[in-house]
Amino acid sequence: MALNISKSASSSPDTPCTFRVELSAEGSLTTLDLPLYLVFAIDATSTMGIQDVNNNTATRFQVAVEAIHGFLDIIFSEEYASVEKHIAVVSFGNGARVHVTQADAEGRFSGLVNPAPLTVPAGGGAPVQDHYIGANSYDPAQAVTALANFRSVADKTTFFYENEEEVETMINNISRYSNTNIESGFLLAGELLEDIPVEAHKLIILLTDGESAASSTFYAYYNEADIPNRINAALLVQEGNTLFADSGGIRAQVTNEDLIREGIDPSSFDRATFTPLQVVSLKMRALGRSEAFFTAATQSLTINPFAGEWHNFDGRNSDNATRVPAIPNLLDDITLNGYYWSNGRIGFAANYYYYQHSPFFAKVGGIWQYSQSDTGIPLQPVYEDAFFRQSLIGRELETVTFDNSETELMIFATDEKIPQTRLIDYYEQTSRNIFGSNEAKRFMIAASEAIRANGIRIDTIGIGHSVLLPEYLNETASSGQAFFVPLEVAHAQDALRDQMLAVTNAELGFFSDVVITDMVPRRSSDVSPLQNDGTFTLDTNSLQVAFVQTPESPVLFQPVDLNGGPVSVIEEGDRYIIALRAGDLWAPEEAVLQEGRFFRAIIAFDLTPNPGVISQSGENVPDIPANIEASVSWVEARVERTLPYPPALVFVPAFCTPQLPFIEPPVPPPPVVEIGMDPPDVFPGGEITIIITVQNVADIAIVKQLQVGLPAGFQFVPRSLVVRDQPYLAETLNNIDLGVNQPGEVDTILFRLTAPVINLFEQNTLLAILRTTVGDVKVSVEIPIEEEEE
Repeated sequence: MALNISKSASSSPDTPCTFRVELSAEGSLTTLDLPLYLVFAIDATSTMGIQDVNNNTATRFQVAVEAIHGFLDIIFSEEYASVEKHIAVVSFGNGARVHVTQADAEGRFSGLVNPAPLTVPAGGGAPVQDHYIGANSYDPAQAVTALANFRSVADKTTFFYENEEEVETMINNISRYSNTNIESGFLLAGELLEDIPVEAHKLIILLTDGESAASSTFYAYYNEADIPNRINAALLVQEGNTLFADSGGIRAQVTNEDLIREGIDPSSFDRATFTPLQVVSLKMRALGRSEAFFTAATQSLTINPFAGEWHNFDGRNSDNATRVPAIPNLLDDITLNGYYWSNGRIGFAANYYYYQHSPFFAKVGGIWQYSQSDTGIPLQPVYEDAFFRQSLIGRELETVTFDNSETELMIFATDEKIPQTRLIDYYEQTSRNIFGSNEAKRFMIAASEAIRANGIRIDTIGIGHSVLLPEYLNETASSGQAFFVPLEVAHAQDALRDQMLAVTNAELGFFSDVVITDMVPRRSSDVSPLQNDGTFTLDTNSLQVAFVQTPESPVLFQPVDLNGGPVSVIEEGDRYIIALRAGDLWAPEEAVLQEGRFFRAIIAFDLTPNPGVISQSGENVPDIPANIEASVSWVEARVERTLPYPPALVFVPAFCTPQLPFIEPPVPPPPVVEIGMDPPDVFPGGEITIIITVQNVADIAIVKQLQVGLPAGFQFVPRSLVVRDQPYLAETLNNIDLGVNQPGEVDTILFRLTAPVINLFEQNTLLAILRTTVGDVKVSVEIPIEEEEE
């Protein structure tokens, strides 16, 4: 188990009738039973091929690869041999890609991977054979095909590998991909981990040298929102002297400024005289400002992690037919689509926000005008031509500082970052790009938040000191702080390796909400005062707790205040319920890293046997349980887990308590054990649930241990054992401690078996042996194997 537990009950020669009970729980990295599923999400863009600032001979990508190799060498070493490791590799550029081995590319993923594996490596050098599901260019058809291929693989665990050499080869062969779409990396990594069993450690390690400038969400907006048809289908409605663009009942007002821009006099116009270009331009301008229109167009899109769209949709990308051409014609659907996003959704939001907050702009006669002076004089028109007016391009305003928290969408960061401000070289085209770039970062953050909400830990690592806005990357990390290699570090790969190891250890060695509970037999008021009922009196003044930081730290017990603090005691009928809410525990390797962390919690208290209680065993042979049941519960990998403590027995000498005249006690009857099956028979290779019930028909508590002998060919389904509705993460059915059974109490034990595919025996007998303090009980049952129908 991931928590090591122990319980003891003993007396000293000086106080033979007082029993000191201690229960402890401690974190560990060496006794793990939950698997680790790790996804590397690696930036494969061209800037990763730049020489790393901390190294003289390696590129950023090469440094990242070397760090990952060092990390893998450690977690595949003997030290982590008990950790079941599953690793997937994702890279991202314009979109994301999931990488596979060459054997799988030619085998089970044949026909699904990209057909051109020979390509340029992300870190520079000779061509590599990169096998992946994903796109290798800005091509909507490739992205759609990649998504269909990826989702055709029902079992996503097939993308995870358990062999270090295979993982290293895949990472070595990652090929270069343009743009930086971190959102896509998060989306794909998160989808890979979605279907992983709940009882697993899940971790994403993301490495990048920049901020998101592209996003999969922008791609969906641009390629799937069907903006041209929506705008063309909208009506231009006139009510009095006011015009509206009406799209399916969503109305957006045409402003006087819109009319002026289209060469129309706002005080006197005839709707019937508008040209087709003026009509579509007015509708685009009005709907470009409408949040309701945007929501309707984008509420049911498919966000494809294999696709990406850069934040810049304007004429600077005129070589790409999917973006806005240099010469606008809104009667062309491609151009109209680009202008809605560039001059509409993005352009209006960016430019208007800037104008409204800057002392350099003012509205005169319905037209925004600007000045080089914050006095607003002289004013000059912002726009000069019919539609695509970029009069500010190339004009540098005087230095203006802004509060970044309010106007970051308008900020162009320079290499020198001024606290709370930015030095800007502003023009309208940049305003759109910066707004779009920041939106891409917000999509990245939203994707990371969704992943963390699913219980997945994210470690975000920045490489190469080209991250100008680290606050965005901080928002994606589970710790709230991305890791950046300090400039003074000579070998970045070592720092990166250590960071990966630290966050992995934090995931494997963290146990939250730890609660230690013990139930001690208590004499209720309706019991004879001299009955040998195995009960005790708890000395509440003796309660103490200790929290230990490292195995080398001293164990210092502190008294307990029952009116507040982590310990509570409840007297309930025949038992005391003692609970220590220990909070968080860590593996020793993690606890030592920070003051206030602890790897071990202990609770201790004194019990004295009640009058009449005496051992019936031989001299100094413990036979009286000091607890009804005890357990520790905690949350690990987002799963609530419970582990029972084994019973602690004590020997109570005759001189400890007054006794009734000795009467030979009756021999208590053994418990009643029954075995059931669900279903009543099983097909070859099928599963069957075995239900064993144990009823204590004696008038004393008994301690039980179960051993099950399986029929030949039957296999126990690991971790299927459930006792008293609590899962026991057992791998076998040998010597299972079932704890204490009170008089009349019925315990139910369930587990699953897998039948042999070929039945070689006429009888399939399951034998259950229950060993108790009042004798052993053997029960058997035949498991019928149903013949397959011809």
